[in-house]
Amino acid sequence: GATDNLDWSQPLNTNNPTYEYFPSKNGATWPKKLTILDVSYPYNLYPASYLLPNGLVFIFCGRLTSLVNPITDTVDDTSIPPLDLISLGVYPRIYPNTPSTILMPLTIKNNWTAEIQSCGGTTRASNVSSTLCMQIKFTEGKKWEWVVTEPLPTGKVMADGVLLPDGTIFYTNGGTWGEAGGSAGEAWSSPNPSFESFIYDPVANGTKFRTVASAKVGRLYHSGALLTPEGSVVTTGSEMANFPDLQQNRTDCYPFNRTGACSNPFETRMELFSPPYMRKSRPSIYSISYTDTPNNTPMTDSSPRFTYGSSFYIYMSTDATNIKRVTITRYSSTTHSTNLDQRLIELTILSASSTTKRLVVEAPKSGFIAPPGLYMVWCLDGSNVPSVSVTVLIGQGDVRRVLVSSDDLKDANAGISGQDANRNGLSGTVIAIIIVLVIAGVVAALIAGWLLWRRKKKSSEKTSLL
Repeated sequence: GATDNLDWSQPLNTNNPTYEYFPSKNGATWPKKLTILDVSYPYNLYPASYLLPNGLVFIFCGRLTSLVNPITDTVDDTSIPPLDLISLGVYPRIYPNTPSTILMPLTIKNNWTAEIQSCGGTTRASNVSSTLCMQIKFTEGKKWEWVVTEPLPTGKVMADGVLLPDGTIFYTNGGTWGEAGGSAGEAWSSPNPSFESFIYDPVANGTKFRTVASAKVGRLYHSGALLTPEGSVVTTGSEMANFPDLQQNRTDCYPFNRTGACSNPFETRMELFSPPYMRKSRPSIYSISYTDTPNNTPMTDSSPRFTYGSSFYIYMSTDATNIKRVTITRYSSTTHSTNLDQRLIELTILSASSTTKRLVVEAPKSGFIAPPGLYMVWCLDGSNVPSVSVTVLIGQGDVRRVLVSSDDLKDANAGISGQDANRNGLSGTVIAIIIVLVIAGVVAALIAGWLLWRRKKKSSEKTSLL
């Protein structure tokens, strides 16, 4: 796309339906045309794009979905059926009728299978904001298609969705009517903020949305929301903070006028949302490293670095066996209600010990699951309450496997969420099985010995009678 895509005074000169790589790939001429962007024009700004664990790049643009193979640059435009926007009663699900689209948590339970959710947008009925939510799941061997799911409690356009460390999603910001766009102060595009906020729980039984605390500041076009390292969410921005002037029909203030009693369109206040877990007793991470002893070196200058498929230690200030899950969330950035960087990945716990107060955890297996970069690490207890995070850097390199001591294995069954046995030593589960088998073998040997003794005794008795 191009930044002036929706400038109707020059519709023939603003389309730029191409993609390219940075740094540029060899062996081809870049940029390359992408059909989904071309046929979706002018609704091709800020398309939802995610690298999937299967190695494909997902692109959603209004009503169409494409899959790009970044190795071969082959494009699949036909596997996923297009949306019937008329039947759904919505405008194209992209800027300016912006929904919140998010890559759902990649967990052990779902085998790190990608699932994407899109919520909100604008209806065709008087431009009222939409409650529509849709999902597409990329399960191997099954048909990939969008399905309608549980709706938002109230409609939102330009909403921001934020992945929380416990695997839930926080929805906030946006408007109840209209669309994104316009220069600062031109709030008539969407003059009514949506103050309500929601939390979506993907694994909840029954209703998955619940309403939480409402915002105090209205945030419309050019707002944002991001997760903080402590687990709260900061909301910022809006270039339409003068919406009260429009609601009061202050004609002297439009086009916006910052003099006199007219409102400043630029919102400078920030708000902080504290999820329910912030008010509970939380686990505490002491340090994270490859080393066999705790290392609490300050991490302000550089973060611990871990490579794909490696294992590492998480030292806890509290009992490590109370930890039931470990998740990581990628550092991200947001613009125009679009955050394509954020993702949450659950890690495999290989062992947990109250003796050493540490976990042995395995990093993601590839960059398709966790693109290289900075991640916040969270340890969650049995009530799904997360610790404050510690930042690590994950990327390519030699695979390293930390030593698992006998002390680590004493409590190896406690709190394990992972599915794989420890590759450096037998996990507690495997050891337990071996112990059972050894005991069974000893018992069987004793029984066999006793039967043999009885048989010999009877034989000797018969011989003596003869």
